[in-house]
Amino acid sequence: MKSEQKRLQKIIDAVFEAEKISVADLAAMTDVSQVTIRKDLNRLEKDGLIKRSHGYAVKVESEDINNRMDRGYRYKKAIAKKAAELVSDCETIMVESGSACAFFCQELARTRKDVCVITNSAFIADYIRKLPTIRVTLLGGDYQSDSQALVGPMVKANAELFHVGKFFAGTDGYTDS
Repeated sequence: MKSEQKRLQKIIDAVFEAEKISVADLAAMTDVSQVTIRKDLNRLEKDGLIKRSHGYAVKVESEDINNRMDRGYRYKKAIAKKAAELVSDCETIMVESGSACAFFCQELARTRKDVCVITNSAFIADYIRKLPTIRVTLLGGDYQSDSQALVGPMVKANAELFHVGKFFAGTDGYTDS
């Protein structure tokens, strides 16, 4: 893992544990400048992993998908990278909603070209909207605001119109104990 990725993970872990931590404390903990920490926090906030307040990083609390991105961040990123290896350029795939699936689509956009992602996730469509290497087809259905996913019989009917070789689904939780 690159030093930047290790630092970002350390920041996420510290914010999650402390719930609120100062920029100065994060800089001391990671041995980088406060300017670097502020840039890191801006990036993490943009990705929905933490919230910023004046001089602090704050843990995000909610079942909203934006606020679940930080849980198991390191593992989700590793899963996303491995799953992306299964997809070729110009392939059409189906991807379920979820935070790990969002990281997976982001990794695809970073490493593949002309991939078409068919999904029930408005969150994923929005999360990767500015990444030009992926096309998104959004399945219709009833909108769930917390998960930002489309659900119900219309999703099923729309999904049945497509034939894909690969379907990627997330899980609502995992423990190894």
